[in-house]
Amino acid sequence: MTERGTKTLIGAFVLGALALLVAGVLLVGTGVLFKKNVKFVLYFDASLRGLVQGAPVYFKGVRVGKVMSIQISADEDDREFRTPVVIELENALITGERKGDDDEYNFMRNEEVVQDLIRRGLRAKLGMQSFITGQLTVDLDILPDARPVDPLSLSRFRGLQQIPTVPSSLDAMLDVLSRIPLEDIAHKFLAAVDNINKQLDGMDLPALTAGITGLSEEMRVQLEQLPSLRRDAQAALQDISALARHADIELSATFRRADKALADISSLSSAARKAMDSADQLLREDSAPMIELSQTMRALREAAASVSNLATLLELQPDALIFGRSR
Repeated sequence: MTERGTKTLIGAFVLGALALLVAGVLLVGTGVLFKKNVKFVLYFDASLRGLVQGAPVYFKGVRVGKVMSIQISADEDDREFRTPVVIELENALITGERKGDDDEYNFMRNEEVVQDLIRRGLRAKLGMQSFITGQLTVDLDILPDARPVDPLSLSRFRGLQQIPTVPSSLDAMLDVLSRIPLEDIAHKFLAAVDNINKQLDGMDLPALTAGITGLSEEMRVQLEQLPSLRRDAQAALQDISALARHADIELSATFRRADKALADISSLSSAARKAMDSADQLLREDSAPMIELSQTMRALREAAASVSNLATLLELQPDALIFGRSR
């Protein structure tokens, strides 16, 4: 081996040794070699859509670990599928103190301690990390009012201790939504709209409009004769008044009342004419109220169809209001 080749080989060994030294310092400094993280398995009854590997795990609001894996496990005996969620809690983030020992230790590594915590209400539930992305988290907490669970009756998954789970507030909301009879409401709404349509169809609005229009024209003709009738009546009253004065008969009060009645008839004729004009305008097919009525009925049918579609979507995908429609 030449002298130049020997120097190259020595340089390579030195660089390799330096790289190993740096790596060792980093490993020791970060404590990776000495960490003994503890893992648990969780089983959720709710949908795990939005929960991904690496999702944070919180204990009383403090991030203490992450989701390591999400799997589907089938039972060969009863042909049921379960979804074990394996979480890992970091040793340095959950510590405790023992009497007579100044060193900190991860009390979650002690199975008896975990069993006691489960008896006291240690539970896991799904939490919402972001309403925009729909990502979920795992939240651990002590819930004294939780349904009692015997920790010794909990099954293991690949030797991992199980922590019981409880429904989250999201699950409770979805359960309430699933119990709302949206489909029945939509059907009843559609039936009511159809009934209104049938009533309107049975009214034969065009014929009714034509009849009212003809009646209004007839009344106009009659009302137009009222002014001439009033003039004739007033002339007759004047003649009778002159005759009464000639005969020394006092009928002035009666005549005044009759004259006032004729004036009221004239005013009534004007009001009736205006009412007929308004009714005619109201019942025309191209009138604003009729157009608005037609638009309202169409909007009611569209709203009922939307409620029916929403009911179908929630029946197929109960969490659609939270995560959106699946594609």
